[in-house]
Amino acid sequence: MFNRTHMRTYHIYLLLILLAVLPSCENCEMTIDSYEVHTNIDIPKVTRAECYYEDENGVKITIFDLNERLVDIPAWASRYEFKRMDSTYQPHLEGLGMLAEADQHFPAYPHLLRRFGEDEEREWEYFMDKRDGKIWAEIRRK
Repeated sequence: MFNRTHMRTYHIYLLLILLAVLPSCENCEMTIDSYEVHTNIDIPKVTRAECYYEDENGVKITIFDLNERLVDIPAWASRYEFKRMDSTYQPHLEGLGMLAEADQHFPAYPHLLRRFGEDEEREWEYFMDKRDGKIWAEIRRK
């Protein structure tokens, strides 16, 4: 039987677990929403999203794996006017350092489609691997 001391300990552990888990879940969900709001590109169903954020420079980079069973990837890329990159363009992602630290690798040029834009406060850029629908997306403050 639990006494008051056990219940307090239980509540403290539960609170610590929630504090550890909720920010990461909320952060990725907020990331999808912020990309959609700032870029006017609807992120379709994903099987996975990995989020990285650097507050000091205001850089957010996320890797989305589109759900290939539910998303027509070529049609989605066409709808949002993703373009094939030419061989002279070098991706300028501020968050590449964060990806390297997380042991994530950016794909080779021939398979990438690109979409970019900006508003008064932010610049954003998407790169999509047309082979599997993996997206590297970044929003950064100007």
